[in-house]
Amino acid sequence: MRISHVATNDISGGAARAAYRLHTGLRNLGHDSRMLVAHKASDDSNVALFQPTRDLPSRVRRRVLRKLMARSWRRFATRPPGATFFSDDRSAFGAEMVQQVPPCDILQLHWVSTFVDYRKFFLRVPRKLPIVWTLHDMNPFTGGCHYSGDCGKYRASCGACPELLSEVADDFSAQSWRRKEQGISHRDGRGIQIVTPSRWLAEQARASSLFGKMPIGVIPYGLDTETFQPRDRKAAREKFGIDRAAKVALFVAEWATEKRKGLDLFVEAVRRMNKSAEFCLVGIGRDLPKQLDGVRSVSIEYVRDEMTMSMVYSLADVFVIPSLQDNLPNTSLEALACGVPTVAFSVGGLVDVVRPGKTGALVSPGDVQGLGDAIANFLGKDDERSRMAAECRRVAVEEYALEVQARRYAALYESMKNSAQTCGT
Repeated sequence: MRISHVATNDISGGAARAAYRLHTGLRNLGHDSRMLVAHKASDDSNVALFQPTRDLPSRVRRRVLRKLMARSWRRFATRPPGATFFSDDRSAFGAEMVQQVPPCDILQLHWVSTFVDYRKFFLRVPRKLPIVWTLHDMNPFTGGCHYSGDCGKYRASCGACPELLSEVADDFSAQSWRRKEQGISHRDGRGIQIVTPSRWLAEQARASSLFGKMPIGVIPYGLDTETFQPRDRKAAREKFGIDRAAKVALFVAEWATEKRKGLDLFVEAVRRMNKSAEFCLVGIGRDLPKQLDGVRSVSIEYVRDEMTMSMVYSLADVFVIPSLQDNLPNTSLEALACGVPTVAFSVGGLVDVVRPGKTGALVSPGDVQGLGDAIANFLGKDDERSRMAAECRRVAVEEYALEVQARRYAALYESMKNSAQTCGT
């Protein structure tokens, strides 16, 4: 089967890596899977880099569109401290990219912010072409935010957006929501299957005004469990200069200081912990400080290589995800596959992966004391950690292996293709 994936990036960022892994898994099964991306970082010949038309009229048109988009955005550009990402539904590329999508039986959308222009894209895509849209966060059904926090306005039509510090009903978020509605309405909701990696994100999509009437299913992310597997702890610690005798709690986030990721809560929990002298917090992230105040810590330079990351996970005694809102972090599955129990707040898709007493521990969202107690409890019980490590590995191989995910998508594609053929006869 021919599948064309459309994504803003191929391997840069968590959503991109998840999309690329699926693409790889489908090719491993013998499917003709290809990607079209706005930004390419891999050397995969089956990933095509979008090439904007270079003639003068096209370049002028894009320049004008960018200025108009920037002008409408500047009216509501104020953001609260620690705000999450916020994206425009429009793109200066307009509908150009539709012409460069490789011929396919199934068109699959992923994280497409700044690449896909909702109104123009859905108007140009053939109505009979089945679309699978994998959501990696909430942005496709909001007025711009990628995670809504405590705001539930995406259930109506957005407006007066707290992420924009706006009190205006018809602000940028409301305008963006309307443009998304206009784009999706071209298909009348037909031939579009929404897929979410977590049950939590499926619930949010069903509650939204944009996706509430569409078919929504759950297929968790997958990963290569041969690459992500338990590595020799002694060698891993020597590689990164971590004391062999240390009790290590690991934190991993691409953008560590984004408030939603909860690093400040993790650090505060560690400060309050009853911890041994050998305790060490190891962190990895693009913007992670070299040293965290008041905590014995080691910061590892951000790495993209997956084999190296498997060694990072393997040096830890416990993995900590203090996110306050999240879908299904790749890191949660990577740690699982490397046999590292996880302590996390009970939010989002983390409740699917972190199973209390089996693969880790869940703590009430924002409970700093409880987070610290759970971490200390794990670090003090070597036998229990060893038992959980084996269970983590078993769950990863049986439920989250890349082949498991790819086969579930392949079955979905087949059903959608057959349905489209039936409707066309």
